[in-house]
Amino acid sequence: MTGISDYLVVEDILLEQVYGIIDSKIQYMEFQTNKMVQTIGISLDFKKLEEEQQHYQYEQLLFQMETYSKMIRLLLILRVNLKKTNALFILDLLSNNKFLSYSVKDILYLIKKEMPNEEIEDIENI
Repeated sequence: MTGISDYLVVEDILLEQVYGIIDSKIQYMEFQTNKMVQTIGISLDFKKLEEEQQHYQYEQLLFQMETYSKMIRLLLILRVNLKKTNALFILDLLSNNKFLSYSVKDILYLIKKEMPNEEIEDIENI
């Protein structure tokens, strides 16, 4: 192999690895969401809990669902915008879950800044 073809193979491998990381994180978040809903569903015996406790449990469930939904949305945005040209950048955002410290708007801005000549997609537009 020549130097250029070696580089292209490495790019392809990196791209596939980053897709795999994103997919694994999404799958884990979906697992956590399902586990949480099942656990709360099993632990709540509404006849035994007072109304105030029920309300608190519902609030906790909704908060967790909102948090997980945001995480999954950010991961999906990273996934649909993943290209060979930004794979290292997105890998960096995935490391230590750095992407979680950004809002959806910030993630879209960072990706656009990294790829100024590319069309950036939000998952709402897909």
